[in-house]
Amino acid sequence: MKKNISVLVAILLIATSTQHLTASGFTTFEIGARAAALAGAFAAYVDDASAIYYNPAGIAFLKGIRAKTNISFSNKTTTASFPVSGDNYESGLLFIKGAHFLSWNLFDRLSLGIGLFNPYIAQTKWIVENPYSYETKYNVYYIRPVVAFKLLNGLSIGFGLDFVISTLIWTHTYEWYQGIYGPYTANSRYDGKGNGLGFTAGFLWKIGNKFQFGGRYQHKVDTNLSGKHLYQKVYKYPVSSVTSIITLPSELAFGLKYVPIDKLALCFDFQWSRWSETKGWEFQFDRAKDNRDSDFYDNWGNFLNNTIEHGNQYAKLRLRDTLNLKFGLEYRLNDKFALRAGYSHQPSAVDEGAILLIDPDLDRNIISLGFGYEGPLFSIWDQKKLGSMLSFDFYIQYVRSKAQTSSIPGFDITYDCDHLIIGGGLGFNF
Repeated sequence: MKKNISVLVAILLIATSTQHLTASGFTTFEIGARAAALAGAFAAYVDDASAIYYNPAGIAFLKGIRAKTNISFSNKTTTASFPVSGDNYESGLLFIKGAHFLSWNLFDRLSLGIGLFNPYIAQTKWIVENPYSYETKYNVYYIRPVVAFKLLNGLSIGFGLDFVISTLIWTHTYEWYQGIYGPYTANSRYDGKGNGLGFTAGFLWKIGNKFQFGGRYQHKVDTNLSGKHLYQKVYKYPVSSVTSIITLPSELAFGLKYVPIDKLALCFDFQWSRWSETKGWEFQFDRAKDNRDSDFYDNWGNFLNNTIEHGNQYAKLRLRDTLNLKFGLEYRLNDKFALRAGYSHQPSAVDEGAILLIDPDLDRNIISLGFGYEGPLFSIWDQKKLGSMLSFDFYIQYVRSKAQTSSIPGFDITYDCDHLIIGGGLGFNF
């Protein structure tokens, strides 16, 4: 009974997701605390339940029931400098991020798992209204059930389904051309939600005590969004139904873990992300879902002396594929304590010179430091009775981005960014 209560508490921890406050930059964050301390070089390491994200084949080697909850606190400040006017604007907001995993070794060669995590974020809020983006909030949440099989003593494969939920708010200024009345500026705001379905697969191969190889493939996901559009500051213009499709990129990652001497492990990963599959943001009117009189749009268009197609708005992101390199090392002080460090270079997914305020993604250099603890957790009713195994991981990351200038006419803005992340993970092994 006591063990069942502990398991139930762990499941409740996994089911509780952390609420975002804010963030900035369309980017990928590390999901697990242990992996983050190694700068994300975890595709071949995967020795805790966050393997569900990094490489689902890894849970085949995790004994018993494993629960891991991760939380991070982040402060990211992005600045935009306009050379012509000399104006400087800032988007700097704090946020909290969570990721939760549960794995179960059902039989000797079969394991099941489920994860809830949020790998992609695009959130900015500039202090000035502008045609490209005044405020963006785009969050993507994955629910991933996985199954892993141990084919041989040192070889496993894993598969998972991705149930994806996304939410989007996009506000920017829009200039109306009202015929004889001249131009008129209004705030255009989209608010939508959507979902999609994808899959993932991975393998892990352990060769003796020195080498481990691992890989993961994550298929692209088309998220179908629907919601409402509103022009603020426009007299009597109705709320309209809009639809959109935003594609999340496919990913391919390979990793190597090498143990040159006892207590020291070296990790290397590279990850290819096909951001070119994300063509842009496009939002279209869906008059069939509107309850209002559709004649309104035609009458309003005649009054403005133009065709009313303002709901069909588009921002071309011009994204490109990226190759991320990640290095990590772990030194074990003893059976319980480990020190970790890592370095990662993540190039911008935006074509050189095409950075938008909606997507100020810059080249990033990431330095990570952290430590971990694994040890017994005794029963609160009987101090001599082992209740479970406890693991705790802590990390700090500093992300420095090189200043980059966009060459978009009229928006030749120089962007700069600093990012500090502190996080931890708490795990239970039963």
